[in-house]
Amino acid sequence: MTSMNRNLLLKLFPAFSIIATLGTLIGFAVDRVSGRAISNFQFFKQGLMPDGIHYEVRTLRFLGKVDSEILTSIGAQYKHTGLVVTEYFLSPDSWEAALVDPRILFPLLSIIFVKLFGLTGFFVVPMSCFALLSLSPLYFNKKFLGNRQKTLAFGLVLLLVGSFYAKFNILANTTDGLSAFLLVLLVLLILKNYHDDENRWDQFSIPLTCLLGCMTRQNEIYIAGLVLIFYFNKRRQNIKVARLIALNSVILTSIWFLYSYISYNNYAIITDSNGNSLGGASLITDALGLIIKLPQILAIESFQLLIRDVGVFAILLIALSLIFPLKKITITQQMFLWVMFSGILLTSVNGSFGSGFRYAMPCIYLATFSLMEFWSESNE
Repeated sequence: MTSMNRNLLLKLFPAFSIIATLGTLIGFAVDRVSGRAISNFQFFKQGLMPDGIHYEVRTLRFLGKVDSEILTSIGAQYKHTGLVVTEYFLSPDSWEAALVDPRILFPLLSIIFVKLFGLTGFFVVPMSCFALLSLSPLYFNKKFLGNRQKTLAFGLVLLLVGSFYAKFNILANTTDGLSAFLLVLLVLLILKNYHDDENRWDQFSIPLTCLLGCMTRQNEIYIAGLVLIFYFNKRRQNIKVARLIALNSVILTSIWFLYSYISYNNYAIITDSNGNSLGGASLITDALGLIIKLPQILAIESFQLLIRDVGVFAILLIALSLIFPLKKITITQQMFLWVMFSGILLTSVNGSFGSGFRYAMPCIYLATFSLMEFWSESNE
């Protein structure tokens, strides 16, 4: 980075930080008084989400707790949020059970921490993921840019650590943080292999991370695209390695997909948040409907993110504005765009408007990678 660019960046950071802080406070206020989010304030204060009850139930069952004891303990935990924990969470509707039952990794990882710390142990995994995700720009800078973007990386870390958007979605008893971490980890492993730092364990670590991602959420759409992007870029360097890693990834994720579909009747990838299956009348009509809804989803999600967190919104906007004029898009930027598109598509399928880019959360961290990479290459 040249001296002029460094000085300009240092001058812009204070103003940008002030705007981001004000935007976060405004977003927090809007969340406090908005219609569907009135109770979110209570949930946010304690890191509790209604969805999280499903995972807590499964962990406590793994620990051998009986259903009456589970209802009592979780009910006490949620008492101050105003949400009544009913027997529904012990035996949810078939469509919701099919959505959450295959997500076994988060409950399994939480077992040891719940055993040690009680119900507060459910926040250990999300807190760890938040810390690792927030620090990921520093790792990317050191590993792939040779520490050439220390100032920019540190500034991005500060924005991510202070982000209301990231805290709201990650620091909760749900799978969001773990899912985002595994997808970002997958991208970093792919980049490590792509940039001539090959290791024989990559043929196991990359597919294993793909599998773990699918055991956390229905992340098949993200993972399929990331593996394809890796294959088409890597084959120019080493077609044998590209084929082996891609094939192992496809085999592992396919096995899990079939197992979860058969074992849990898991059709969540093709259902919306109300349990309505796509293709009930016409699969083609429903698919076209999703495409038509994408601009509407993008507008709503963008505005929701803007009022919640100006800093994160700016990271996304700047990253996109730098990528599209380029004639050649790097593998990092390709994966960023794919994860962002997939998140918006999943939001359209889910039908939960106003989630503030919740499903596309991993793309925020990939956007920081793209920013640092672009800045580094432009100053070489």
